[in-house]
Formats: sequence, C-alpha cells, structure tokens
Amino acid sequence: MAENMKINLPYIQRDRMRDGSWRYRFRRGATRKTLPGKPNSPEFMAAYDALLNGTTPASNAPLTLAETRGTVRWLIELYTRHMASAVKAGTMSPLTHKQRANILGRFALEHGHRDALHIPTRAIRIIINKGAAKPGATNNLLKSLRAMFKWAVDTGLCDTDPTAGLRKIPTNSSGFIAWDATDLAKFQQTHPRGTTANLALMILIFTACRRSDLVKLGRQHITEIDGLKCLSFTQAKGGNNERQRVTIPILPPLYRAITSPPAGEMTFLMSAQGKPFSTAGFGMRFKKWCLQAGLENRSAHGIRKAAGALLANAGCTQHEIMAIHGHADARTSDIYTRTADRLTLAKSAMDKFAKIEWGT
Repeated sequence: MAENMKINLPYIQRDRMRDGSWRYRFRRGATRKTLPGKPNSPEFMAAYDALLNGTTPASNAPLTLAETRGTVRWLIELYTRHMASAVKAGTMSPLTHKQRANILGRFALEHGHRDALHIPTRAIRIIINKGAAKPGATNNLLKSLRAMFKWAVDTGLCDTDPTAGLRKIPTNSSGFIAWDATDLAKFQQTHPRGTTANLALMILIFTACRRSDLVKLGRQHITEIDGLKCLSFTQAKGGNNERQRVTIPILPPLYRAITSPPAGEMTFLMSAQGKPFSTAGFGMRFKKWCLQAGLENRSAHGIRKAAGALLANAGCTQHEIMAIHGHADARTSDIYTRTADRLTLAKSAMDKFAKIEWGT
C-alpha cells in the first residue's frame, strides 16, 4: 500500500515524523501502541490483529529476511550474522559483537520498520540529536550504525552511508577518572592484603589490563623468559588482526598477590561462590568495593588510566607505555612501531615502575 493512500483500517492513526517518514499507531480506548513496519506488511498486520483482538502483539515474533527485506531490521539481522561470522574467523572481538548487537537490537525496536536502503542522513541526525542528554550511549549508537552502514556499502547492499559526516555528541567529561595515590591508599586501608578486592587492585595496577582481560588471567598466563617471570596474554579487545599480545614482567608485589590466597588457579579472581567473575559482574563488584572505601565515581578503568600516568611520570617512553597497555595505534599512544620489541620495552618500563613506593 502506498503511504500517500488512505488507510482503511479501524483505530489506526498515521503521524508524519520530522524526518519525513510515517508512524502508525493503534488507538482504541486506553490502548496506545506504535505498529512495526508498513500497512499490509506481515509484521504490521500481525501486531494489528493482536491488538484488535485485545492481546499483546509478539514484539519478538520471528520474521524471515524476505518479509523484512529493505528495512532497518533486515539490515541489522544481516549485519549481526556477519559479525557472528567475523567472531568465528577471529576478525572481530566477541565483546564488540555483543555490544553492537545489543545496541542495534534496541535501535530496531523503534526504527526497525524504516527503509534502510534510502534512509536520509537527516533522519539519523535527528535520532542522534535526541540522545544529546546521554552522549555516551548515543555516541556508541552512532559508532555501531556507522560500522553497519560502512559494511553495507562495502558489500553492495547500500549505495550510500547515511552516517557519513555525522559527528559525535561532544561531552564535557574527560572519561573515567584516573586514580591518585590517595585513592589507592584509601582502597587498601579498607581492603588490605589477603582480600579479593586487594588482589584485584594489585593486578590492575601492575598490568594496567582491562576488565575483560582481568577476569580471565590465571596461573596459566605466568611464563618465564630468560629467567624473568612474566604475565603473557592476548587482549580480548579487537579481532585477531587487532588484538595485542601483552607480556609484562611480574614485579614482587604482584607476584606475592597472585601466588597467595585468595588467588585462584585458572583465574586469579574468584567470586564469593568460588566461580570466575564475568566482565560485567566484576565491574559491579569492584564498584561496591570502591563505595565501601568511600571512593565514589571511581572505576577499574580509572586505574588503567592512572597506571598510564604513573608510567609517564616515572619517565617511561611512549613505546614503553604502549607495551604495558597493549596500545596499537597513534590515536591511543601517539606513535606506534609494529617492529618494536615489546617485551624489552615492557622490561624497561617495569624497572622504572618498580621504584614507586606502594605501601601495603
């Protein structure tokens, strides 16, 4: 049915959106429901019939690709399948896949009926501008949409990328707050050596790793190179072509922490139930530990930032910091040399880091 034709369906209201598209709503009594797709499409009629009969439409009713062809929902489904294949091939991180799939899935709930092949840039701009109050989440949405449409153009599904030229929403925040010496001291006073919280702090300080790596580190990652004990692991973030192999000499405070209770075997960090933490679970637990220590607005990632600043203050070079953090490009650590001896640089960095007094 052409959208400029009269709709002969009871209780349907059609509204013109700011970007020029149409929204269809079912209105009867107290019931107000936006319908997916366009009139006469399978998803539209299924939802309409359900509401007409007084039942709740199945918002997650499975639809074939043929039934949704050309819609945003269709494109998201294809891109999600592509991401799953990329994870299997090792060219995309499972974490990236999960994050983008969740973001795009939420986007599809409201905008899945739109025409993906001809959606104008102004429509995406309006959606992004509406999210200005939540710049972090909205910028992640733009990043996910940009990745999807770039893939769609590269594979010939779309002729143009409607996100091209759109800018992220500016934020006043500089990101996660980096910890200082006072923060570290307060945390250790509340969580002394021998606690899981203190163990987590020691690993975070002396490896500068991300949460996604922290929850997987265990004794199998301890190796000895030329008589020097090291932690060696491949970062979880990025695909096989992007993930960095990080090898870091183990300083005495870290060695004591990971070889003494409560450190586990295959994973150093264990929950109160004796199980490894999930990435999200550790984040929530660490937040509680911070609040117990009177440290609001502090996070595990803030320690990673603090480690970078401490390394720099200790006189470490850009490449030495990159070797510890696993940075891979100029956007993160200024200049990156792929031929650099990362272990040698890490040794040099940790020698300097070892001169810092750590208290407990």
